[in-house]
Amino acid sequence: MAIVHIDRPWPSDLELAQHEAVGPGDEWLRGAQAAITGTVTWDSARFDQAPGLRVLAIVGIGVDSVDLDEATRRGVLVTNTPDGPTVSTAEHALALMLSAAKEIPRAQSRLRKATGSYATLNRGIELDGKTLGLFGYGRIARRLASYCRAIGMTVVATDLFVEGDPGDGTEMVSFDDLLRRADVLSLHAPLSKATKGVFDEAAFDACKEGLSS
Repeated sequence: MAIVHIDRPWPSDLELAQHEAVGPGDEWLRGAQAAITGTVTWDSARFDQAPGLRVLAIVGIGVDSVDLDEATRRGVLVTNTPDGPTVSTAEHALALMLSAAKEIPRAQSRLRKATGSYATLNRGIELDGKTLGLFGYGRIARRLASYCRAIGMTVVATDLFVEGDPGDGTEMVSFDDLLRRADVLSLHAPLSKATKGVFDEAAFDACKEGLSS
């Protein structure tokens, strides 16, 4: 079986960011029966480059980069890895929350420039006792919820497909209540017709005002 692969030496992150196709060239797609892909867009034009493709494996949970109707029409089986990014994504979400709450980027900038005082200029807040609001309550959001409860946060969530008490300490609420109660919002719902545009101007107007220490 032929497979699209990356020849060594491995490309740098910059090279990967500048090229849609990962590999020595799109000519490898011509004979591919299977391909492993990340965020590369698979539309009709790319499927045309791989006429013999039968399996397309996504190294992540999202499939929005693939035209599933086109894949179905061509008889291409599309798979994903739902548990693959769970821990890393949840940990990264927590890191971003702490970074924002503690104003780490601003403090780092002042430190590098040797300007200002950390003690007098930092307006970081404590997350202990604050409420985390999760929009979407799948694998990643549940993992993040466990981290945040461990540091003393209350967790509320809303999900279009989860009903009732999840039994893990998270309270399921309406979208309006989520906006009203959350001190921190973290989005973990897939992009779909039901979720696109949900966070519009009215939604942000319904959120709490920014916190201060």
